[in-house]
Amino acid sequence: GGTTVVILLMIAIDVAVASWFAYRSIGLSARVSLVLEAVSMTIILVLFAIVFARKGISADALALKGMPSAGIGPGIVIAIFAFVGFESAASLGLEAKNPYRTVPSSVIISAVLVGVFYIIGTLAQTTGFQGAKVGFDSAPAPLFDLAGLMGVSWFGYVMNLGITASNFACTLACINAGSRIVYQMGRDGMILGAAGRSHATNQTPHIGIYLVVPLMALGPFVIILSGHGPLDVINWMGTTATFGFMLAYLLVAIAAPLYLYRRGEPYIAPLVVGIIGSLIMLYVYYSSVWPIQPMPGPLWPIIFVSWMIIGFAWYFIVRSRSPHVMAQIGAIHETNEELVGARV
Repeated sequence: GGTTVVILLMIAIDVAVASWFAYRSIGLSARVSLVLEAVSMTIILVLFAIVFARKGISADALALKGMPSAGIGPGIVIAIFAFVGFESAASLGLEAKNPYRTVPSSVIISAVLVGVFYIIGTLAQTTGFQGAKVGFDSAPAPLFDLAGLMGVSWFGYVMNLGITASNFACTLACINAGSRIVYQMGRDGMILGAAGRSHATNQTPHIGIYLVVPLMALGPFVIILSGHGPLDVINWMGTTATFGFMLAYLLVAIAAPLYLYRRGEPYIAPLVVGIIGSLIMLYVYYSSVWPIQPMPGPLWPIIFVSWMIIGFAWYFIVRSRSPHVMAQIGAIHETNEELVGARV
């Protein structure tokens, strides 16, 4: 129907405009993302301030009484999904000034700020929804509904603009990070060699962008065309993608102390943190599949595992056909002239 066409058109515009920024310049992309996210967070914090000014802070929101243990695993999955992207600065390491200083500090600051923001947001929403006919956990649009509960319904539309800006910034960040992964895979010989080229003028991984963007848009288009809504796109694709991020975090937790050990650098603290992080990720994986969730919940781990099987199959194909490719993965060190992109 007409609504479906509008949704698909909005997705296409979002992806197309974000692709243009990613194609033009990483510096421009970073500045646009920073401004949009700052505007979005400011708008949301204004609403939270209104809640605290009118209702104070509920002590019940800080208690775990009555929380079902079965919800911890799925809840952590959602929490990790909410945090995904805090490490995106790492994908721009080759293009950053003083990357050994700026990248770690950016990742840590991002995680801390996001964590504080989510804690404030959770307190504000659980406090604001107390006594409401519709609970926080069942509200279709919590922030929009929260504005109505606080008597500032008009602010809900401002909230929607802020959320739209944040979603656009997220799209842009995904394109930037994804295209650079494809770029490096092209340089390593894991995929089409052309993917490892950068634009002669813009110095951006344009071939990687061309390859990543259609795949990014495919999932939302298929879900919408099959009769489901935008929230299903976010929930379904977000949940499936989070399994991938958790696997990446698990592998980093294992690999980091080994890497430091081989380099002769201090590794005890990373080893302890890595073990703790690995155990947490394994627990989350387990609790995400058991007990079995209602449909379509069981589909997401299956889709993720299927995607991993395809990836491993491709790995072994390349390994059998081109053993030299395996030996050079990660061993290509670019000179300053070969770095993709302008310094951020």
